[in-house]
Amino acid sequence: MWYGAPAENYFNLYTMSVEPTGQLLTEYDKLHEEYLRLGGTAFDQADEENTAINYSYHSNAIEGNTFTYEQTYDFLKTGQVIPGKSYKER
Repeated sequence: MWYGAPAENYFNLYTMSVEPTGQLLTEYDKLHEEYLRLGGTAFDQADEENTAINYSYHSNAIEGNTFTYEQTYDFLKTGQVIPGKSYKER
């Protein structure tokens, strides 16, 4: 759902259906073009990597993983196992 848009435009609680992906992507493309037109910057490789690391760290923390942000970063960048962590946390 886009910020400020009525939820009923995107999700119908009675039928549990989600708006077709193609329509959402078209709307995303329009919003992205507007963002760039207004002076926003395009994402680069570093932005994508940071987003992936943040997503991984926070979603794992929600599930109880005790990796620090730095350990998550190191693990994703190097693929090396973190000493002292249980097998389940790897």
